[in-house]
Amino acid sequence: MEKKNETELVPESVQDKLHKRLHFVFKNNRKEIFPFLKMALGRSVRSSKDVYALTDRETAEVMNLLSFFVGELTYADSLDEQEGEMHRHFLWHATREQLRVLCFTRKGFRSGDIARLLKLSREWVDRTQYGMLASGAFLGKFSPIESYAEKYALKDADTRKKLAQSYMENFELFAARFSYEEPRFDLHTCMHVCAYFAREMRRKEMFGAGERILA
Repeated sequence: MEKKNETELVPESVQDKLHKRLHFVFKNNRKEIFPFLKMALGRSVRSSKDVYALTDRETAEVMNLLSFFVGELTYADSLDEQEGEMHRHFLWHATREQLRVLCFTRKGFRSGDIARLLKLSREWVDRTQYGMLASGAFLGKFSPIESYAEKYALKDADTRKKLAQSYMENFELFAARFSYEEPRFDLHTCMHVCAYFAREMRRKEMFGAGERILA
């Protein structure tokens, strides 16, 4: 009887599939493979073969995160040039937790639902979303007060002045300073408004001309 090739007797593992997909998606570019794995695993890696140390469940989670990440890079291509570049910049500097929040946000879940799914406080989810927006992420409509916050951040002259006076790169301190200057807003509303302002400051930092809110 003819013997089968030994490689035919060993089924491809989920780790094998992840390893192959990583190299296919990122075209063997270590400058993209390693940052993604650092993000997905929450630690630095020295080789893409580190995925072979993952359990099947961990591997599946990274595979799902990879699919979502690639989808977001494609989504960035559909945005206008500046928004797309800002969103890509955010993605390559995001944390695993931010990507998970973004994934649920894309599915239309509100912060309370996301908090229950991730078993984390709603306040943490809210602050994470505001920080993502401030970092240049394009989240879409993720809050019932979206248009309200955007209106004050981009169009109200008095609010813009207070935002400009309070602005600093540390987002938490920026929001705290603005909250002191603008007592009519609660802290979460202040953070939401500040997130829009901070995103426009990121736009100015990245592209210079075209910054919209300080004109």
